[in-house]
Amino acid sequence: MVINENPSPVAHYLAARSGNYRIAGRKATQSGSFWGMDGEDTYEITGSWRNVALERKGRSGWKTVMADDPPTVRVLQKYAEQSHGKVLTAGMGLGIYLQFAAKNPDITQIYVSESAHDVV
Repeated sequence: MVINENPSPVAHYLAARSGNYRIAGRKATQSGSFWGMDGEDTYEITGSWRNVALERKGRSGWKTVMADDPPTVRVLQKYAEQSHGKVLTAGMGLGIYLQFAAKNPDITQIYVSESAHDVV
């Protein structure tokens, strides 16, 4: 599968910081093949777009916790489309799954368990 634009619903997020966490937006060019977790054998990512990352500050600097790379976004979208009833998600991350889940009429309630107060 060839992906030439970022399908992320959070690509518009602005840079922000809360405690030891931050949202970092940057223009990124990705290319290459990635193994897909959703049954696709590989993704070929071409093009240039804005990527968003949730980063945590540690002793050695900022580390990416979650990013809106196309294979991850695609998997989260598929999981949200297949979900139904009451849904529990572990961690808010960038909220990618939550945005897709909120559009699914088969989901009646969404619960989020997030341990990082700064993320909420």
